[in-house]
Amino acid sequence: MRNTIPLIALSLLILTCISLSILDNVRYKIQWSTFAIYVPCFLVFSFGFYAWKKRSSLYLLWFSILLGAILLCLLGYDVYSWTQSDYQWAAVTLLFIALLGALAAGSFYTSMKVKHSSEETPLSNLE
Repeated sequence: MRNTIPLIALSLLILTCISLSILDNVRYKIQWSTFAIYVPCFLVFSFGFYAWKKRSSLYLLWFSILLGAILLCLLGYDVYSWTQSDYQWAAVTLLFIALLGALAAGSFYTSMKVKHSSEETPLSNLE
């Protein structure tokens, strides 16, 4: 039951990627955003969903590192967005950063907790 909140959040993020991709393609006739934004996000969130479902310490650790890199990029975009005329998108990005930050922190914490509470460690497969 401890996995419920991250799994629900990741499911909603996956559904958001799919619906925004459809919106961009059908309503606005923008195809590049699907391949440049929504497919990579879909893959990252699907990987996170799989990591949380399996509760694998290695996968959760990789997911948290990947989200950390994405958060740094989003933070740079957010700083840039506040200086533009369409600054309301900066507030939306800031909320998204908060959600992804919570997922990254939870994934990292759980990866450390799972690693120490079970016999499997991320490096045990290399031996």
